[in-house]
Amino acid sequence: MGLTNYTRDLILTNISNEELLVLSLKVANKLEWDVKHISVNGFVAINSKKMFNKHSEITLRLVDELPDIESHSIATTIYDFGRNKKYIEQFIDELNNELGSLDREMLASEYKELKSSFVESDIDSLQEGTLAYEISKMDFWDYLKPSKNYIVSPILIYVNVAVMLLMIAAGIHPMNPSSNDLLLWGGNSRYYTMDGDLWRLLSACFVHIGLIHLLLNLNALIYVGYIVEKQIGSLRFLLAYLLTGIFASTASIFWNENVISAGASGAIFGIYGLYLILLLFNVLEKSIRKAFLSSILFFVGYNLLYGFTKEGIDNAAHIGGLVSGIIIALAFLPGLKQHSSEIYKKLSVGVGAISIVLLSYVVFAQISTKELEFSKVIQQFSMQENTALRIYSLPQNTPDDSLMHILKNESIPLWKSNLALMKNTLNDELSKENKNIVNKLIKYSELRIETCELIYKSIYEKTDMYNMNIEIKSQQIEKIIGEL
Repeated sequence: MGLTNYTRDLILTNISNEELLVLSLKVANKLEWDVKHISVNGFVAINSKKMFNKHSEITLRLVDELPDIESHSIATTIYDFGRNKKYIEQFIDELNNELGSLDREMLASEYKELKSSFVESDIDSLQEGTLAYEISKMDFWDYLKPSKNYIVSPILIYVNVAVMLLMIAAGIHPMNPSSNDLLLWGGNSRYYTMDGDLWRLLSACFVHIGLIHLLLNLNALIYVGYIVEKQIGSLRFLLAYLLTGIFASTASIFWNENVISAGASGAIFGIYGLYLILLLFNVLEKSIRKAFLSSILFFVGYNLLYGFTKEGIDNAAHIGGLVSGIIIALAFLPGLKQHSSEIYKKLSVGVGAISIVLLSYVVFAQISTKELEFSKVIQQFSMQENTALRIYSLPQNTPDDSLMHILKNESIPLWKSNLALMKNTLNDELSKENKNIVNKLIKYSELRIETCELIYKSIYEKTDMYNMNIEIKSQQIEKIIGEL
């Protein structure tokens, strides 16, 4: 049992596997599960046919002495909140109802009819000896242990976790690190990256925006890393991961002017793009293709659609990673054929690497100098803003003298500096969109200055007569933030 899956043994007496399969399929239909795969060894189903439900894949296995049924979450999640257990318990309750009115002759007849829909043994993901069956029997901890042809994925997991732990040990907030913290630890920003910090294109792939972000990404990596690395080898896997991560970071700064991006998701989408090509071009064994093609398409489609509807998700990096993963996979394909020569295998790796490097260079070169200058200004504004807002995160018992000192010597001067910065930036060369941003930030800075001055006066005069004005200006500030 794990955080995103639930398994139960089916301890039944006086019933054959054939009869259990027929009854289980009846139950699955009653529960409106979408059955994708039926064989002599069991079935695989999705718990719902509706697109935006919380989907789980449910597997009935009849290959061992003791049959079992497992439900595991498909979409990226770190905890299922008991959903998978609920699906299994519903199944078992309905199965017990069916067992109460057993008609063996009818079950035998239905099993004969059912046999015509069985998948062949060489594409049966429930067949013992296949990679799909091997994966189905693995638990969470197996994915963390390096083994033959599976070295890079666990190491990447350890490195990402280690970076997060170091950040926390250095005093970074474990759930919500600030923009400055992310930049300090290697986050990707158009201003800093294009100003000479090219290393951020890679370092950002190992920095995460809190523990939840880290766990979501590692869950996705665990899901795909084992299959892909086993198939293409550790060296190709490492190269694909790093290069698609770099291209994803490049796509991010190309599309996002003033965003600090971080996380392994771009590189992970690159591996999913590679995985998709391996499935479509029949590189993987048939049992894997049958079992995972629909789930990989669902994962990619669902997460991209979710990224377009949810703020704060860097879909530019996701799409960049996916596209570069597809490209590098197409370059790798000739070298993955069974009878390819060593020279051909090395050549295909080289072509893949060069393709992604050139593509990254082309995209990088499209970022204009004017946009970069504007990004620099916005980045400077953002950094001064973060410091100026420190006044709001101080403990409630902070002495009045300290509050007044910070307001007078830090917050107000920084907001005045930001106001001057925006006024100096406003010119006819700016795009209409950027002019709109600058005008809003001018008004925002003015409101911040007025608010800080009112707070200073209320503390100095020991009065609450300014509270109404402070509240009105705070609402105006929130409105501008919402518009930006």
